[in-house]
Amino acid sequence: MNRSFATKLLYTLVLVSLIGCGSGSTNVGSQTGSVTAQLNWIERAGSSIISAGKQIATAPQGVATVRIVVSGSDMSNVQQDFPASAGTGVIGGVPVGSNRTLTAQGLDASGVVTHQGVKNNITVQQGQITDAGIVVMNPAGQTFSVSGRVTLNGSGLAGVTITLQGTSFATVTGSDGAYTFTGVPNASYTVVASITGYTFAPASRSIPDSNGNVTGQDFSATPIPIQTHNISGRVTLNGSGLAGVSVSLQGTSFATVTGSNGSYTLSGVSNGSYTIIPSLAGYTFTPANRPVNVNNSDVAEQDFTATVQSYTISGRVTLNGSGLSGVTVSLQGTSTNSATTNSDGNYTFTGVQNGLYTVTPSLTGHTFTPENRSVSVNNGDVTGQDFTATASQPVAQGTVSGTVTDALNGQAISGVTVELLSGNTVINTVTNNQNGTYEITGPAGSGYTVRFSKAGYITSTASNITITANSTTLNVNATLSPLLQEGQTRIVLTWGENPSDLDSHLTGPIPNSSQRFHIYYGEPCYPQDSCTFDNDGNTVPGANTDAVLDHDDTSSFGPETTTVVRQYSGAYKFFVHDFPGNDPNSTALWNSGAQVNVYQGNTLVATFNVNVATSQAGNVWTVFELNGSTITPINMISPDETVIQSASLRTSLKKANKKGTKR
Repeated sequence: MNRSFATKLLYTLVLVSLIGCGSGSTNVGSQTGSVTAQLNWIERAGSSIISAGKQIATAPQGVATVRIVVSGSDMSNVQQDFPASAGTGVIGGVPVGSNRTLTAQGLDASGVVTHQGVKNNITVQQGQITDAGIVVMNPAGQTFSVSGRVTLNGSGLAGVTITLQGTSFATVTGSDGAYTFTGVPNASYTVVASITGYTFAPASRSIPDSNGNVTGQDFSATPIPIQTHNISGRVTLNGSGLAGVSVSLQGTSFATVTGSNGSYTLSGVSNGSYTIIPSLAGYTFTPANRPVNVNNSDVAEQDFTATVQSYTISGRVTLNGSGLSGVTVSLQGTSTNSATTNSDGNYTFTGVQNGLYTVTPSLTGHTFTPENRSVSVNNGDVTGQDFTATASQPVAQGTVSGTVTDALNGQAISGVTVELLSGNTVINTVTNNQNGTYEITGPAGSGYTVRFSKAGYITSTASNITITANSTTLNVNATLSPLLQEGQTRIVLTWGENPSDLDSHLTGPIPNSSQRFHIYYGEPCYPQDSCTFDNDGNTVPGANTDAVLDHDDTSSFGPETTTVVRQYSGAYKFFVHDFPGNDPNSTALWNSGAQVNVYQGNTLVATFNVNVATSQAGNVWTVFELNGSTITPINMISPDETVIQSASLRTSLKKANKKGTKR
C-alpha cells in the first residue's frame, strides 16, 4: 500500500509487559511477551474528514481515552485503557503465539468511539518486545474497499472463494473472475483465494494499512493434476468368462464392456465412492451391483456371477371344452424340453431362455388344432399357447409279456416297474407280479421300448419291440443286475429258447504269474476254494474271491452271470460256448439271439449281440476283451473251444456232467 506521512510520529504508545494490569485480561498459560505500536491519527473537521493522507502525531481534540485490545483465536482478550494525554501506557502480559490482532480505539469523555485502527498478523514471542508498527487511527465509521481478479490461462475464473484471513470478510468471484470487498476498516490484511482442484500464485497477498481503497489484488490459478486409478474385475457364467457385458459406474460417464475372458477395466477414475453396475440382456447378476471406494489406489476383483434369465411358456389342451390330461407337449428351438398336461389339461415349460420355439402336442388316438405353435420368448413369460384335441379312430391294442429275473441267481423279481415307451413318451406303466411276470398293453406298432426298473437294481431295457393287434408278444424278458461296488464289472448272458444251454467263459490274469485263470461251469470261482454254494447251486463269492460265475442256466433264456469282483492289471477275455458244441459247422449259436450286457458301477456300459459276429458257423463266440477300463469288441465265432483253451493257457477244458445246474 502507498504510505504518506506528513509529519514525523510524535505520539508513541509503548506497550510493555505488565502481568495483571488491565480490565478483562484473563490469560491461559504462563508464557507471555510484549507489544509496541505507534498510533497515527486522521483528523476530522466537522462532519468531514480532512485529506485521507493527512496524519497528526497527537490525539485530536475530543479524544479522552485510548483503549488497546490484543486478541487471538486461542487466547482471551488482553485490554488496557490509557489517558489520551499520557503519551505512553502499559498493557498486561500477552500470551505468545501468531496471528495476534491489536485493536486501538479513541474514546471521548462519554466513552463513545471516535477513532479506530487495527493491526493484524502479529507474532508474540516469550520475553520479547514485538513492534507492531504504525496503526492508522481512522475516524469511526470510515471504511474502504479491496478488489482484484482471479484468472486461469488469462481468462477470468468464476466461483473462487476470496477471504480476508482472520476476519469474517468473504466473497466469490463472478463470471469474469473479479471480486470486491466493501466496508473494510482500515487495517493490514491477508487476502487468500481458494477453490477445490486449483493452486494460486501468489498463495496469498498482504495489504498494509492504506487509509484508502485497495485495488489490483490479483491471483493466477493453476489446475492441480487429478490422480486417477483403475477399477477392474471379471464377469463369469458357470465358471467361464462372459463377454459383452456392459459395466458402468452409476451416475457417471464411466462405462466399458467385458472382453472374451469376461474381464473389464474402468480407467481414469478419481478418488471417491461409486456403484458398479453390470448389464446384459437376458442375464441377471450376483451381486446386482457393487459399491466401491477409490482411495489413492487401484481397486481389483470387483467380480460378478451371471445367470441366464429364463421364462415360462404355458398353455392348456382341451377335449370338448374340458382339460385333457396325459398329452405330451414338446418344445423345440433354442433349447428342447417336454411336458405332460395335468388333470386340468394345463402344461408349463420353465427355464426357457429368449429365442424362437415350436410347441407341439401329441397323444395316441388324438389330433390337435393347431398342430403346433410358433413362440417367441423375448424377456417375458408367454402364456395362452392352447390346443384343442379331437379324438381319432381307436387304435387296435396288443400286449407284451415276459418275466423279470435276478442276474445273480436267476430267481424271479417282483415289484418291478415296467414301462412301455414310444421314443421318450411313456405309453403305459405296470408293476410285475409276485412270480416275476408282467403284461403290458399298447397300440399296435413297432419300435417300442420296454423299460424295467427297481430300487437296488440297474435299470434295463428291451428295444425294437413290435406289438401286434389283438395278440401277445411273448418272452420279452429282463434280467436285472443288483447295484455293483466301485471297481466291479458284471457280465450277463441271455438268449432265446434254442439252444437250451449256452455257457459263459471268462479268462484273466493271475497276479505275479504267467498263468491265467479260467472260470466257467466246471470251475465257477477264482481262486477255486474262495466260494461257497447256496441251496440252488448258485455260487456265493467269499472275501478273497477275484472272479465268479454267479449263476449258470441250462434251460434256455438265461441269465448266466459272471462278476469280476477284483480286477487286476492285464487283459480279461469273455467267451460264449454252445454246449456241448460237437458240430463245428453249426449255426445254432449265431441264431440263438444271444446278448451280452456289461455293467460297471450302476451303469450298462456295453451290449453285444451274437448275430453281428463276423461269421455264422461255429460253437464259440469270442465277445470282448477288458483291459483296465477299456472294453474292446471282438465279436468273432470260432469252430470249437480251442480258442478258449488258448486264452486260458490250457490244453483242455475240465468237463462236468450236464445235469441240473451242472453242479
